[in-house]
Amino acid sequence: MLLSDTGPWCCHELRVLLGNAERPLSRPTLHARVLRLMSYVTAIRAAMHIEVHYGRTTYSTRP
Repeated sequence: MLLSDTGPWCCHELRVLLGNAERPLSRPTLHARVLRLMSYVTAIRAAMHIEVHYGRTTYSTRP
């Protein structure tokens, strides 16, 4: 999902998509999952960027 889109994903969107609407993932759980994915992203020669602005975290990938 992160690799297929060129724009950034907001933490709120990913928490609901990876959890569900009634019980989204917690922010620490989401962050831990993204950190685990970083080695896979690096293996396919892409880079994952995590940016935090005013309490909002965005995740994006770039070739």
